[in-house]
Amino acid sequence: MAALIDTQIRQRLLRQVAGEITLEQFVAWFAPVVWRIDSASPAARDLAYEIELRLAEYSNGDWTEGELKRLFRSLVVTQVVVSNPQPYVVHNQTTSLTVTAGATTSLSPFVGTTRAVVSA
Repeated sequence: MAALIDTQIRQRLLRQVAGEITLEQFVAWFAPVVWRIDSASPAARDLAYEIELRLAEYSNGDWTEGELKRLFRSLVVTQVVVSNPQPYVVHNQTTSLTVTAGATTSLSPFVGTTRAVVSA
């Protein structure tokens, strides 16, 4: 159950970053989640508290909505560093990505997918 709330937060945050839902819609969904986050995993709590902090800073005028979206994006985008000399292919049902040795790449097209495969 604890991992589930972490995944739900990330998926909903990704939808907000992608423009599928508004910031107001995200906050309306997120507020009750924070109220019961104490029983979640440490990772889920850390994520929720980071989002809560950024929202408070936004409300205080420290960030524009665009800056807030950029900060949120950094919470849901995964980076992969490949050190193997062979190229790898990462793919899901709609997107493929080849990563060569020593490369760093963003997996943003794969975030929120049900399956990503890395193969040599």
